[in-house]
Amino acid sequence: MPSSGVGRNLEQAKQPWCATIRSQNVKVLSIGAHPIEVNVFKGETQSVVTQERPGILWEGVEAFSAVKAMCSEDSFDIVMVHAGEEFSSLPDRHSKSLYHKLIDMGADVVLAAHPHVLQGMEVYKDRLIAYSLGNFIFPEIGISPLCEESMILALGVYNSRIVYVRPIPVQMNNKIVTLDKSGTILKRFYLLTRDLGHIR
Repeated sequence: MPSSGVGRNLEQAKQPWCATIRSQNVKVLSIGAHPIEVNVFKGETQSVVTQERPGILWEGVEAFSAVKAMCSEDSFDIVMVHAGEEFSSLPDRHSKSLYHKLIDMGADVVLAAHPHVLQGMEVYKDRLIAYSLGNFIFPEIGISPLCEESMILALGVYNSRIVYVRPIPVQMNNKIVTLDKSGTILKRFYLLTRDLGHIR
């Protein structure tokens, strides 16, 4: 299974996953940036990679240098970020600032996860940010029915640029994920996207 942003040491964790898909070069780098979790888990201190310890790449100088090294005009560059306030339908200011910074560094898309619920998406400098696509494989979390709503994001890419975005709403029921044809989840996703304009 391909992975990125994790390794036995810092150098390994800073390496993106790379592939060529239908003659399009794609690179993916994952970083952690979430606050202390509701269960008091502190990712920044408990799981961060160092030269001496395996772990995950964390927001900061090393992660930013890895993003800058990955991004180029010749590839479609995706930064996956594990960040955001759990169970909040709107991103916090820190997350919004961080994701903008990653786009400024050259990322074509920032895809974020951690809140367990849907948040909206934003076009920033002609690049895409998806603040949270919800849970996809996280059965029986039981906090809120909103935790069972999720989104698959289909992107059409040509010459390293997005030419279309197609959100595909899905509903999670225990260990089963099904397409949501009711329109309810998609409508909520679009409303959350609209509400991003109220965050400063």
